[in-house]
Amino acid sequence: MLKDGLVALIDLFLSNMAFAYGAKTLKVQYRNLLASLGSGDGQVELASAIPWGTTTKRYLQLCQVNMSKYVANVLNIGPSTTPSCPFAWNNTRIRWTSDSGATWINIDLPAGCYTLDNVQQAIVAGSYTLHTNPGNPAFFLGANTATGRPYVVINYLLSTVGTNTLGLDFSSDTSSPNIAEFLGFNTAPGAATFITNGVYNSVTRAQLNLVGDSISVMLTGFGTLGNVGGQQTHELCTVPMIAFSPTANEFVHPLVPFQLPPIMVDAAAQIKSYTVSFVGSSTRNGQPWPVFFMEGQVNVVFSLIW
Repeated sequence: MLKDGLVALIDLFLSNMAFAYGAKTLKVQYRNLLASLGSGDGQVELASAIPWGTTTKRYLQLCQVNMSKYVANVLNIGPSTTPSCPFAWNNTRIRWTSDSGATWINIDLPAGCYTLDNVQQAIVAGSYTLHTNPGNPAFFLGANTATGRPYVVINYLLSTVGTNTLGLDFSSDTSSPNIAEFLGFNTAPGAATFITNGVYNSVTRAQLNLVGDSISVMLTGFGTLGNVGGQQTHELCTVPMIAFSPTANEFVHPLVPFQLPPIMVDAAAQIKSYTVSFVGSSTRNGQPWPVFFMEGQVNVVFSLIW
C-alpha cells in the first residue's frame, strides 16, 4: 500500500550471467509525484515481501537519483502542519508603512524558490500604489556583490508620500519571524524595522540556501548503509548542490542523476517496507533541514544484489 502520489516499481531480474557481487538482482524504484510544493519523503508498504534470499552476503547499489524541480527556500512549515518538520520556520511575510509605523500593510510571499531579485519584485508589487515609477521604486532590496550582504534603500522622494515616513519591516511581525534571518538582517525584535530615508545594511550574507550545500537521501528498511563519525547511518547518498547562477545569494538546485558502486548491507532476509527521505546538510536547533520541492517528482532507483 502506497501513500498518495507515491509509485514504487519493482522489477526482478534473474540473470544467468555472473555478477561480481551475486547472481540475482532486484531493481527497486521509488518515485514520489508532487502536484505542488511538498516533501519527497514517503514510506512504501509492500503487498508481498521482497525475496532477498538466504545468503548473508547482501548488497545494495544506488542506480539513479533524480530531483527534477527546485528546492523551496520561502515557506511556512512546522510540526503542527508538517509532521516531517522538527521545527517551525516561517519567512513568508514582509511589511511596509507610509506613516512611520502607525499602520502596517502585509506583503505575503507565496511558498517557492526566491532570489533576492524575486523578493525585491514582491516588495514592489505589494506596495505598487506607493511608487511614482515602479521601475525606480521607493523601496529597493539589493546585495553588495563584494560581500554578498543584502541592503535596503528607502527613498520617500520616489513615492506618492510627501513626508519622510516610509518604512519596511523584516522582524517585528511575530507571525513570520524568520524573514530577517533569511535576508541576513539582525533578528532581534525591531532590529530589522527600517523607517525614514536611508541605506540599511544586513549583518550577514542572505541565507537563501536553507538546506545547505548538499541533500542527503536517507533509506531505512535495508539495515545500516554506512558509518559517519563513528555512528551508523541510513544515508544512501549525498547529492551536491550548485548555484543556479553565478550571482551571489541565489537559490540552488541538485546535480542529477548519478550512481554509486554496490555496498554490503545487514538487511533482514525479507523486506516488507522501506522509507525514503530527503534532508539538507544544514541544521537548525540540532535538526537537519527537511527538503521541500516544487511540483515535479523525486526518483530513486537502487538494486538489491545477492
